[in-house]
Parts: sequence; C-alpha cells; structure tokens
Amino acid sequence: VGTASVRLPDGPAAGVVVGALVVVNAAGAPTGLGAPSAAPGGALDVDGARVVDAPADPPLNTTLVVVATDAALDPAETSRTATTAHDGLARALDPVHTLADGDTVFALATQAVALPAARPDRVAALVAVQAAAATAVERAVVDAVRSARGVRTPAVELPGWTD
Repeated sequence: VGTASVRLPDGPAAGVVVGALVVVNAAGAPTGLGAPSAAPGGALDVDGARVVDAPADPPLNTTLVVVATDAALDPAETSRTATTAHDGLARALDPVHTLADGDTVFALATQAVALPAARPDRVAALVAVQAAAATAVERAVVDAVRSARGVRTPAVELPGWTD
C-alpha cells in the first residue's frame, strides 16, 4: 500500500491538492527503482527492452488506485482524471494493463476548491489536475513498492523490497 499527494503551486489550479492511494499487486515490475532481480517483470535484454517470461498459468494480479482531489470537478472531468491517472501506473510498472492485470483507477472530487469557469483557464486547470493525478499515482506506486515486505505462502514466495 502506498500514498502520495501533489499540491499545484501556481496557475489556474493553484493550491489544488491531488492525492493517490494504491494497492499494488502488479504482474509487471517496478521501473526506475533498481528493481530486485526476482521482480516478476523479467530482466532487461542488451538493448534495454524488457523480457517477460510469461508463465503457462499466469497468476491474476491487480493494482487498485483511488485518486482524490479537492478541486471542483463535474462527473465527466472526474472520470477523465481517473483515466489520465492510469499514466502513473505506466510510468511506474512494466508491463502494465496486461491480460493478467485487473488494474483500475477510481477518482473522486470533494468540490472544495473552485476552478476557473472561463474555458481557456478551465482547460488549463484540468490539464494541471490530471497531470498531477498521474504524478501522484506514480509516486504512490513507488511508495508502495518501497514499503513492501516479503510474503511466503504454500502457493507463492514474494520477495520484499531491497535497495
């Protein structure tokens, strides 16, 4: 489980906070973190491409995400924020959104901070909120992976994070 938040410092969405809570059980491996060699995403080949050894009977994995913001978003804007937040998973995990994954992102908006009503400023504010959502998800995945502890069951042994 990991968390992260981003406060927008300036622009039409100044002061808006976007936070993410993730539960990571991904089929892919964390990227850019010096992932442990036993990571399920496989190794990198000599050209830097990820080599994935897919098991004959792959486990079912999922990463669950909730993104929350205090911005006043309508339902369509909130839905689009959830869609954009998926980019944070793609930044932090490789591969992501495979047939073995059930990755999903939910979003909510508390309506506490009004955004501009005028179209050009509103679009700029929404882009900033949505970009912050992706960043918060990416950082929350990193937090979750770095917080992970090893688990051993009769069916599987999953290593914890080691630097």
